[in-house]
Amino acid sequence: MKRHTHLILSALFCAFIFAACTKKSGKPASTATPDAGSPPITTDTNSTAGQDPAEPTHSVVPALARIPKCQRPTLVWSAPNQPNPETQAPAIFYSPHQDDETLAMGASIAEHVRKGRPTYVVLLTDGASPINANKLGMTPGEYVQERMREFINACKALGVHRIYIANRGHGFSDLLDKENLIIGFKKTITYFSVLHPKASHKTVSGNCDPYNRNCDRHPTHQAATDAIRELHASGVIDDVRLFRVYVYYWIHRKKNEQNACAREADWLKPVDTRDKIARLRAFSAYRNDSDKRHGIGYWSVPPLFDHSRNSDLEYVDLIEHDCAE
Repeated sequence: MKRHTHLILSALFCAFIFAACTKKSGKPASTATPDAGSPPITTDTNSTAGQDPAEPTHSVVPALARIPKCQRPTLVWSAPNQPNPETQAPAIFYSPHQDDETLAMGASIAEHVRKGRPTYVVLLTDGASPINANKLGMTPGEYVQERMREFINACKALGVHRIYIANRGHGFSDLLDKENLIIGFKKTITYFSVLHPKASHKTVSGNCDPYNRNCDRHPTHQAATDAIRELHASGVIDDVRLFRVYVYYWIHRKKNEQNACAREADWLKPVDTRDKIARLRAFSAYRNDSDKRHGIGYWSVPPLFDHSRNSDLEYVDLIEHDCAE
């Protein structure tokens, strides 16, 4: 029975990908069909977004050829002046949801920018939540679009040089099961490993970062970690770091009140004051006290924002010590 269920889920994922691939790119976002996932984000007309300047246009790279163009990430914003990734390998941060890049990795993102390294942020999913959308009186599409807007503004506040959204600008559906998310995430990360072979790759520490005392872990966060771990194990990528998100639920509490499910992070990374200031600017992109529909990030997890915004540390794990079962 379990095998049949897996086959059904895999078939549904293939149908989802086929729908996304066959959707006409010129169709207005408001007419996007449910099978196509979330509407793609319109690129910023004031940026140099569009075709990834690193992607080969005249020759076929075998590893890229295995990733259909309709499943590749879309460059949605690009700074007009930025360091050359050909002379310095980029630092690429993969955010499972809108806000994970700021909560878990915001200070490190700002640090890489400050030190002049090409710094790219890639959003992996659409962050869809029909239940939360309904609570806010929004359609699922409106909810996703607002989350995308917050994400892009937060990344700009951090100073990143390029902003990408996976799966042709839709993000993979956050409603997919973990196994199929891993498949999509691995294709996305492989895409960047081909374009930037010496890049460093960073995402959340999904397996070492429980969000409650029952030791539950977020499946989408786990999928991001598992995708990177599998690619690292197979030699596709090398330089990897994992950042914790939910640790900020616990760090402000007394030692005997902290989460016994989580081991201590491998590296308690100090946050420079300059990077903390940049992170605070990014936090402001996720909060709107007058209208929660335009502050979805903050109002979905207020404690995480409140306890991470002024933290002097980021909590980093090594891929070699991943807590995967």
